[in-house]
Amino acid sequence: MVSLVLSRPALAQDISGVRLGSTLSEASIAIKRANKAYAIKPLKDDAGKLKGLAAMSRSGEAGSWQDAVDEFAVLQDAAGKVWYVARYQRMLPGSRVSMEALLESLTKKFGEPAKRVDGGRSASRIYAWDTDSGGKPVGASLWDSPCNGIRFHRSPMTDGYLSAPSTFPGGCGTRIVLSDFFVEDGLVEQFTLRIINVKTAYDAIWRTEVLRDAQRERERKNGVKPQI
Repeated sequence: MVSLVLSRPALAQDISGVRLGSTLSEASIAIKRANKAYAIKPLKDDAGKLKGLAAMSRSGEAGSWQDAVDEFAVLQDAAGKVWYVARYQRMLPGSRVSMEALLESLTKKFGEPAKRVDGGRSASRIYAWDTDSGGKPVGASLWDSPCNGIRFHRSPMTDGYLSAPSTFPGGCGTRIVLSDFFVEDGLVEQFTLRIINVKTAYDAIWRTEVLRDAQRERERKNGVKPQI
């Protein structure tokens, strides 16, 4: 697996050099730099239009816990700018990092996180760095964060593990979140790190709804009669 050392300044807006607002061409270069073993392929929507990139590197027996996985995904908006970056890693014994080391690296990169513990299991705990729609950082507790309504599609985007966001709360700006991690004896076996420009996605949905409403109103005013 690749190194987990994160050396960029606090409050960064990237994962392994793939930044929010970059192009897919720029993202592809950064992804390949993060792990030379990545196999990168395009992600397309139902109409065949390019919407992002997916990358996967794995060693071992696919689908088993003896399978080391490193997966990356990015999505672009209508303007061709990246709004979603995600990386999932599962490590085998001998290549795991401590939870302390992981959080220390993330804090150095993004600043102090807000912490929410939903239960006793590692997988139900998240660490997040949220801003509201005006760009103001959310305080030390995630319970009142405007980004709490984010949901994800149940199915992954490819044959891997990462899925795309499906619900975008209007009051959220960006969310950086560490989740889906399991810790055994203080060592991290897997985790997912995501950066989401929620405001960009929400605004795009809002604009689409405004256009649809306008089209419906025009149709009502046209007074087209049914052909019966």
